[in-house]
Amino acid sequence: GITKQDRKTCTWIRQRPKVDNIIKRIKELKWKWAGHIARRTDGRWTKAVIYWILVDQKRPRNRSKTRWIDDISKYCGPNWQKKAEDHIGWKHAEEEEKKKKKKKKKKK
Repeated sequence: GITKQDRKTCTWIRQRPKVDNIIKRIKELKWKWAGHIARRTDGRWTKAVIYWILVDQKRPRNRSKTRWIDDISKYCGPNWQKKAEDHIGWKHAEEEEKKKKKKKKKKK
């Protein structure tokens, strides 16, 4: 494997086969999880917790006020849950988002 002593850059490591960008992977999994939760109809806590807002408590200092679901809302709008209920449409929206990111990357 590769160690710190090998002094390889992150770019060099990502160019190797089978090495994904971890941020990209996390966003993909988050997108899939949001769709999965939106399609749930059994009233589990996982769905309630997504929208949970603490009324009387503040976040610790230097902590973002952004919630987990705010990323999804940013890309899909406030009615993302309705979009996510359509499994095929949600998958299509994910692919469209990937295409947008690739175009942005090429422009830079």
